[in-house]
Amino acid sequence: MDPASGMDAPRNVGIVGGFIRAVSEQPLRGRDSLDARGMVVAPGFIDLHQHAQDTAGYRVEVLDGTTTALELEGGTVDIDAWYDTRAGESIINHGVSVGHDGVRSRAHARDEGTAILPRNGRGNGRNRNDWCCNTHRAHSEFSW
Repeated sequence: MDPASGMDAPRNVGIVGGFIRAVSEQPLRGRDSLDARGMVVAPGFIDLHQHAQDTAGYRVEVLDGTTTALELEGGTVDIDAWYDTRAGESIINHGVSVGHDGVRSRAHARDEGTAILPRNGRGNGRNRNDWCCNTHRAHSEFSW
């Protein structure tokens, strides 16, 4: 299957060094072979909305044919730290955006490096983990 050319027909695929090197109607010979009759051979899929950005989450993505998982909704505030924690450890491609809630919280910080979080007993005003479970309620309780 090749969406770019519109080809959707049984073919033999030759892979060398992890790259597709041949697509043929004729049989191909190689060191290993896999009978994929009745299956679809396609490029790796890209998941634009993957929250499970860890080894276990990536393993599940691979089972679905995903080769790139992106966290483009919640995101992160510290891009460098996010990538550093995954350096050399990921089995697939990954990426992240900057999340608006973390940036908004930091933008309204009371002092350097501290986020304004609810001080109503459900959070200590500093620890986002204490706050995350009450996100929707907390947003309505902010008064700028």
